[in-house]
Amino acid sequence: ERIAVTEPLQDWITFTLPPGYYDILAVNDLSTTEPKPSVWLRDIQIKVGAQVTQEAVFTTAKVKLIARGRNNQILKARFKIFQYGSDTELFGGDTLDDWITYDIAPGNYYIEAGYVDKVSSQLLKKWITLKVAENEIVEKVLRF
Repeated sequence: ERIAVTEPLQDWITFTLPPGYYDILAVNDLSTTEPKPSVWLRDIQIKVGAQVTQEAVFTTAKVKLIARGRNNQILKARFKIFQYGSDTELFGGDTLDDWITYDIAPGNYYIEAGYVDKVSSQLLKKWITLKVAENEIVEKVLRF
């Protein structure tokens, strides 16, 4: 049950809460990609008369994708990014004429990518594993 919400801030915010245990969700609204990066702070104990300080640090990484074919030709390919162990995509889209960049939380992922070869009338697919560390920029070339 949501108890309090605040607008995006760059500074500390103070909440006055009754004693108990709380989960806090911080969302980086400044991010340009969807879903917005988020950090959960779980089981924060608030005691009577005590002040608790918590800081949400976003260690968002970036994934840069581009699809290439024969002779390094840039292709338009459809892709989806999944968190490892999940069959629901986090986000997806089409690669463009240049690198496309997404903010992503550190973790293990896989990319499903597809390209329709018009010469052979075939759908070519690839599955690529992806490990992303804190504040890392990972560049992946999807080769077809």
